[in-house]
Amino acid sequence: MNDPIEADVQFNQWCSCFFRPSSERGGFRMPSFDKDVRIRYIARLFAGFVKISAKYTDDIAVEGLRNLIDPGVSDELFLLFDKEIALEKRVEAIQSLSGVFEYFSRKCRTNLHAKRGDALDAPNYLCSVWWDVFPSMPSSVDLQRSETDAAFLALFQNLINSESVVIQEIGLHGLGHWQHVYPTEIRNIISDYLARHPGIDDELKLYAEASREGLVH
Repeated sequence: MNDPIEADVQFNQWCSCFFRPSSERGGFRMPSFDKDVRIRYIARLFAGFVKISAKYTDDIAVEGLRNLIDPGVSDELFLLFDKEIALEKRVEAIQSLSGVFEYFSRKCRTNLHAKRGDALDAPNYLCSVWWDVFPSMPSSVDLQRSETDAAFLALFQNLINSESVVIQEIGLHGLGHWQHVYPTEIRNIISDYLARHPGIDDELKLYAEASREGLVH
């Protein structure tokens, strides 16, 4: 598509499928864009989420993200594993998640320090359940997914190297979910993290140790 104005109109049309009050979504049909366009829009949305989210309230921004990543609502993120789409485009979309985590780093507090029973606002809640919802589980049988698995593992490593404790928690959460398929790699990654962060508080250390053994929820 060569017309940047038309491209923006279509991107905004695609976004509106997810980022609209629930009362307005009934009967709205997903535009029939091809897979290459949709994977590009996913990468664009993730990479620019701090700026894009400013157009919405936090509640709508977070609900829109949830609508996009939740397989119970949308199957859009299964494009990340669709072999009909060029690998480099899918890896770019995975890497672009850093923009969403930048949003979380600005909006969220560490969830490990929330008192039990505290109500979490919308950004904190989605941050705390991100990898419970996001369809990113690794494949122990599909060797053709090794490249996308590698992209996720690299993403998790980047997250735990963040200066933000909130973002470190997100990375440890993801690694904990993946430990059953990559136990050696993830034990090594988290052991290295603990060695490089000797001064972290007890709660974060315990969470890292649990993630290292795959004992996260």
